[in-house]
Amino acid sequence: MSLELYHFPDSLCSQKVRIALAEKGLEWKSHIVNLLTFENLQPNYIRINPKGVVPTLVNNGNIICNSAIVIKYLDQNFPETSLTPVDPALQEKMNQWISLQDSFPMRELIYGNLKGLDGFVARRSVMMKQDIISKLMREHPDLHNQYATKLKDVKDWNITVLEKAKVKSINNTMNPILDKLENEVSNSMWLCGDEYSLADVVWTAVLNYLVQLQIDDFAIKKDRKAIYLYIDRLKARPSFKTAIQDYLETKVMQPIILAGLRRIFLGF
Repeated sequence: MSLELYHFPDSLCSQKVRIALAEKGLEWKSHIVNLLTFENLQPNYIRINPKGVVPTLVNNGNIICNSAIVIKYLDQNFPETSLTPVDPALQEKMNQWISLQDSFPMRELIYGNLKGLDGFVARRSVMMKQDIISKLMREHPDLHNQYATKLKDVKDWNITVLEKAKVKSINNTMNPILDKLENEVSNSMWLCGDEYSLADVVWTAVLNYLVQLQIDDFAIKKDRKAIYLYIDRLKARPSFKTAIQDYLETKVMQPIILAGLRRIFLGF
């Protein structure tokens, strides 16, 4: 099998790529990288993906990182089921929606808005990453630059999610985007007209996460009826079950979560 994906079940960016794979009907080999036990920070993975994030796609030895790049790569290299509009104007619109999402700090939004035990565990894991990366940087001098870059990123991430004002600002930045999206799907079935595209792929994962987080600032169910109906259309597609629901089932997530809790609270 030529396609291999390094991913995590509940990772937003992993979900985007799995949806694209499902929509295109492609077979692939799964490598789950447990973010809760910091497998993404280990040298063997850093050598594949220097940023230490998921997902990473490998195709016959070619390594592709960044979910926005990966889904476009898949659509260009496996064109049998195209997720790109034929009309150049719609292609441009699709790329704008993808870029808009890809440039937004979703990681900070998610971690900053998680509540209860989930929020505590998530923010504790970010703090732990700093010590783990510093230790790995000393132990693997050949990866010093990669770890130094990652350490700065994690420190900035930690500062942001612990400051309520910064999280509130990120939430406020999302609202105009949701207004634009509301307007778009009020007038068409999908984000680029009547054909489902890669733009819908990325926003499936994002909107599903926003609904799960139940952030009062967004009021999707109450005030954004077109988006709410759009989410229903997205979730009705078989790819949603294959790429998201099936991976979040207890039998899949329970051992991953238990291993993570042991690592985060007991240190092993």
